[in-house]
Amino acid sequence: ASEISIVDKDEAAKTAALRVEAADKRVGGAVKATMSMKLTPDGDGTRLDVSTDANVMGRIGDFGQPVIRKKADQTLQEVAANLRKALAATV
Repeated sequence: ASEISIVDKDEAAKTAALRVEAADKRVGGAVKATMSMKLTPDGDGTRLDVSTDANVMGRIGDFGQPVIRKKADQTLQEVAANLRKALAATV
């Protein structure tokens, strides 16, 4: 089960923060994270900066930080690539 909620949004500053909570009983673990996002002009486009503070609990945390960090970075790169494609299709 997972839940994502907006905990802060400032349209004037172009910032937002999300709280993410997910649990998987099959692997006996859970993740609780806060993601902060900021949009800034960058040349002809817009830059999206994302920072995450995450706690990994249970057996899933036993994999170790390097493996979790690598997978999180890979997932964020996939999200960025898909966002680029979606934005390019609307222009």
